[in-house]
Amino acid sequence: MKKLVQGIGENDMGKVVMNGKALPFYDAWSSMLGRCYSQIFQQKNPSYIGCSVDPKWHKLSEFKKWYDIHYIEGYQLDKDLKCPGNKVYGPDTCQYLPPALNVLLTCGKSKKKSGLPVGVYMNGNKYQVRCCIDKISTYISTHDTIEDASAAYVKAKEDEVRRVAAELCVRKEITKETYQDLLKWKAS
Repeated sequence: MKKLVQGIGENDMGKVVMNGKALPFYDAWSSMLGRCYSQIFQQKNPSYIGCSVDPKWHKLSEFKKWYDIHYIEGYQLDKDLKCPGNKVYGPDTCQYLPPALNVLLTCGKSKKKSGLPVGVYMNGNKYQVRCCIDKISTYISTHDTIEDASAAYVKAKEDEVRRVAAELCVRKEITKETYQDLLKWKAS
């Protein structure tokens, strides 16, 4: 019996190393499996707990067919822009995104130790809002209530995603389909 990658993935293609380095499609596939099935990875990145890979992609050859059509050099595999909240990597849910866009979409998703909503900070007895704009944490506004501050953050984040999406679309760095997905994107 063949050794499975992360206990689930089958390399049915044979050699996947060239000049001592894993081939890019194999690297993408094994990294995806690691995010979903490595307890060590998930301890450091708990947002991946509960993620899985569509059975169609358990075989490397099936992933490679999709990869050969969709891969864009330097871009990152994303599973949840098309289907917000999605936890399954698969041919119907995944796409490749520019790294800066992928970071923008995921930035701020983790739970804060303060118990305050993402993007909201205490400033004396007021709630201050900050959001990443052009990769810089930027002051947005100050509010009397957590609810108003949280709403201001959501609006600022969604506005920034739409601004970046428009720029990427004009430069043809994303597809029109990805652009449409970004226009519907909601901050959580």
